[in-house]
Amino acid sequence: MRLLTAVDQLFLLLESRKQPMHVGGLFLFELPENAGSGFVCQLVKQMQDSDVSPTFPFNQVLEHLAFWKKDKHFDVEHHLHHVALPKPARVRELLMYVSREHGRLLDRAMPLWECHVIEGIQPENEATLSVLPYISKFTIHWLMALLPCALSKNHYRNRPLSQ
Repeated sequence: MRLLTAVDQLFLLLESRKQPMHVGGLFLFELPENAGSGFVCQLVKQMQDSDVSPTFPFNQVLEHLAFWKKDKHFDVEHHLHHVALPKPARVRELLMYVSREHGRLLDRAMPLWECHVIEGIQPENEATLSVLPYISKFTIHWLMALLPCALSKNHYRNRPLSQ
């Protein structure tokens, strides 16, 4: 078990339904030129079926608002969501979905993160919404994992679908 910092505890204690304290990031990706109609679905399935276990901080759950402990019953499907917006989805429909999802509080009985892979945005884009607690270690780890992908124009071409 790891002790929460005083700042982490403060944010958790201040959080309420009217004042969520988590952060979210919305990333838009262009699909590869040769992507078939099932590309995003296949990508999400590979992530869900992966044998790679999550590591700290993504496998940690709160214990008495004082400690992080490893989640012995980690369920990737609780955290990784695949959503297809009704066609033709515009940025407006994407932002409505993001607003609705970001307004919900994270379940404190589970590791405090979610990732929504959203497809159907016109023109042929894929979006990823990441919702994280406002807890520095989680946010830093997540950004370090996502930023190289988000900043790379060749993300899909340089990286196999499963690793």
